[in-house]
Amino acid sequence: MNLIFSMKNSFFTLPKYFLFIVLLLISITDSFSQNQGPVKSDTVLIKVDMSFMVSEGQFHPLTDTIELEGTMNPDTVKKMEHSGSGNIYSLTYFLPVNGLYSYKFRIHKIDTIHTTDSIYAKDTVYYESADPSTRYIRIGDSTQTITNYYNNYHPGWIPMVFDCDMYYQIRSGKFSPAIDYLDISGNFNNWGADRIELFPRSSDSIYSFTIYYDTASIPLAPFKFKYRFNGDTATMELKGDSNRVYYMTVNTHHTFCWYNNLDPNVPALPFVYDVVINESTIEDSIVSRRIFTGAYNYEDYNLKLEGKSLYQWYSADSTGGTLTPIDSAWYINYIIFDTIGTDSIKNNLFGKYLVFEVTPVTIDSITGLPGYAWSATRIFPVGIRESEPPSARIYPNPVDDILNVEFFKPVKSAELTDIMGKRIFYQDIHEKESTRINVRSLDQGIYLLKLNGILNSVKIYKIIRQ
Repeated sequence: MNLIFSMKNSFFTLPKYFLFIVLLLISITDSFSQNQGPVKSDTVLIKVDMSFMVSEGQFHPLTDTIELEGTMNPDTVKKMEHSGSGNIYSLTYFLPVNGLYSYKFRIHKIDTIHTTDSIYAKDTVYYESADPSTRYIRIGDSTQTITNYYNNYHPGWIPMVFDCDMYYQIRSGKFSPAIDYLDISGNFNNWGADRIELFPRSSDSIYSFTIYYDTASIPLAPFKFKYRFNGDTATMELKGDSNRVYYMTVNTHHTFCWYNNLDPNVPALPFVYDVVINESTIEDSIVSRRIFTGAYNYEDYNLKLEGKSLYQWYSADSTGGTLTPIDSAWYINYIIFDTIGTDSIKNNLFGKYLVFEVTPVTIDSITGLPGYAWSATRIFPVGIRESEPPSARIYPNPVDDILNVEFFKPVKSAELTDIMGKRIFYQDIHEKESTRINVRSLDQGIYLLKLNGILNSVKIYKIIRQ
């Protein structure tokens, strides 16, 4: 949205002008808050000042009309009404709170054309050329008045434009234009307390907002700011780095950046993060198997898909110690078969740590740096584990709303997943003797309750939600 400042003093004395900013900025409640009861709606008054277009002879109030197209009135065009004195035109809407709408103005002319043969009316529509990002509104939980200038032009005012390219964030799935919003935290909006939201400029993933200053009130001090998602400080870009800094002048008043400075056009290596080892145990009367699975997140700033990444398992005498490759252990899973006293694999790993290495490789064979994960404890054969696998009494099963779990053997944590492995519930258990899991909101079907034991042992129970 547009912000318009006309101040003689430094722009950092914003509390004095807070009400003025709120009227122009569209102060709203958080889009992600949970509203109880019916959806709220409120009044929005949209105004457009046509004074400059009149002075330039491009709009004639007696013969021309100003119209508004917008997603608040889809498939229709509404004529704006002359509002009071001067050349102000307006329309009033009653719209749901937190709704996001785009709009644009147009001039509708009907000219009388005289020819040698006839006289006829020529019907012509002229659209404004304003930046689309300045023609978005998000409805707040209070009556709003949105003031616009046709084509965003007003003599003596200079636009300060902030552009942020979200291409990488959108394509990598970190930012969803459908459900997320981009805002800014800076020294000109009380470090994000007074929300300024950026809107898409066009289909090329650039998000933008514009502040207007008159030439006498351009701030001498620099703008300091960072971008973030959904008003959440935890998502703030450039973690650990200083704020972005920009000095506005009469001739320089446009700042552009990539979110987090991630330009996908700059060559970069793929990388992995959150590398871990997951373990499960399968035991019966013939053989016991311990299955270790490597897990990680892959990322490539150039948005290249993952190809055939490389895996290797190692043993080590201590955490951070020398890695000894395990022959033929080149897959994401590594299985130890524990038989009675003669397992050579058991002898090689007895009392040692297991280490998983993954080296990311893109689909066009560009190789990044490896990432590592270490087993939480030393490896011992299943038959001589120092503690028994976890167990519990679970009731009722099938369950309607509350699942009760009473622990019999030492348990570190409990988690409930669907059959595809998506986590629904997780809790650290430690010394607890029982827990209760509310499944009332879950769909009917089969779920898995996984109990994690002291030495990485696992017990899985099938839960039926009826």
